[in-house]
Amino acid sequence: MQNAAEEQVLSQNLGQNAGAQANAPEIEALFQAGAHLGYGKTRRHPKMREYIFGTRNNVEIFDLERTLAKLTEAESFMRALGEAGKLVLWVGTKSAAARHIEAIGTKLGHPYVSLRWLGGTITNFKIIGDRLSSRARTRVRQLCF
Repeated sequence: MQNAAEEQVLSQNLGQNAGAQANAPEIEALFQAGAHLGYGKTRRHPKMREYIFGTRNNVEIFDLERTLAKLTEAESFMRALGEAGKLVLWVGTKSAAARHIEAIGTKLGHPYVSLRWLGGTITNFKIIGDRLSSRARTRVRQLCF
């Protein structure tokens, strides 16, 4: 957690390096929400390098201009899915997000995961489905005999 002086210096640095758009209310709101704080340097995926503004105390700081651009792009994509009546799987297992994920999933009638995500649920869906079918067949056999 940063103290107020560090946040002020970082805010000034972001404003100087990012241009006039850094003072936009959306970017300020992202900054106040802590969206600029990433993980420790060793936990970052290499493809994220272009979105990193800098490093402070071995914690990477996200470029909020790029973050805002990608959030706007994601919002447009989600709106298009909604307008097309597509189904969205909402996933948010962190305690801060879980309540919101449940609310939006329930409101829209979409599937959601707010507790524990089982790794490989999407990438190994066929295998998991086969195992569940096998388990169901075994259960039926046990009940019949």
